Amino acid sequence: MPRPLVLLLALACALATALYGWRWATASESKGQQAIVWQNGPPSAITNNAAEIFKKGFWRKPGPEDKILQAERHEWSDAEGLVRWQWFLVVEPSSELLTYLRDDNVFGLVPSKTMSPVAEAPSWFTFDPDGVSILQSPHQTLRLMIDEGDHLLYATDSGRGFARGAPLPVP
Repeated sequence: MPRPLVLLLALACALATALYGWRWATASESKGQQAIVWQNGPPSAITNNAAEIFKKGFWRKPGPEDKILQAERHEWSDAEGLVRWQWFLVVEPSSELLTYLRDDNVFGLVPSKTMSPVAEAPSWFTFDPDGVSILQSPHQTLRLMIDEGDHLLYATDSGRGFARGAPLPVP
């Protein structure tokens, strides 16, 4: 391919990504897995530190019997700091973790029969909505889907960064 055409194609891809949140599918996505459609452009950072994501999500460290199968955290930042975040976990939970989340109900979750689709979820964050018990926060960002048959816990949450302060007065 001639060099100017390659540069033009690269520029077009960068512009489309910046304007519309488009991205190229990875090899695994082109083999049947769905690419994520980013609502407001791709995140500034994606992390997979499972223990840290678990700790931020559940306000405690994973126990020795909690087996984290998948974990991902997306963060959108600008020059002033964190603007938006979301995380996803799939865990083989210990009975202690289930007691903490479901029975002790430390996050004040309420049962739900249905839930809206999880936007911007990784391809591995899939479950049968009819085969899980759903618990969610009243404002519907923290959601737990418990699959008793497969003994799996699917969890997700999202939110905004810290509220921005008022702009400084111009002297």
